[in-house]
Amino acid sequence: MSAAPERDPSRRRKVLPNLMGFLHHIARDRNTQRLIIMYAAIGGFVMVVYLALFAGLAALRVPLLVATSAAYFTATAVHFTLNRYINFRRFDRSGFDQARTFATIIAVQWVVTLAVVNFLTTHGVRPTIAALVATIVNFPVGFFAHRYLTFGVGNVPRILRIRRPQNDNAS
Repeated sequence: MSAAPERDPSRRRKVLPNLMGFLHHIARDRNTQRLIIMYAAIGGFVMVVYLALFAGLAALRVPLLVATSAAYFTATAVHFTLNRYINFRRFDRSGFDQARTFATIIAVQWVVTLAVVNFLTTHGVRPTIAALVATIVNFPVGFFAHRYLTFGVGNVPRILRIRRPQNDNAS
């Protein structure tokens, strides 16, 4: 039986300072603050689109899963378009590549949305409030994923990377 690979215990100690440095950077960087505000404003508009469509479909007694999904994907198309052309304005990657990354992130968030809406409605919360809570849960992860992955270069942000120590004895 082979032994488990050894883990570098110093690696864990490096993650927290990098994360704290990243959060400090956000607190001081005016561009990041502007992007967050615009992302929130666009998200607020998209939430109105989502909730209006969701409420309309729910009033028509469309099944909850279908109403949630139809409203979610319509709002998602509006969200992508507004963030691409108004907020992030990054065209380094093709629209297709950005849309593919966006869709991957949205797929994960859709599962979270369905889980939150289902959980809360089965516990007596009104569907519209449950949809609102799901949106709030998805906001922070969505912003950073879209900024650095969808509309960035498609990589993990440099500031969170952990550098491996260089071997000084290498020739």
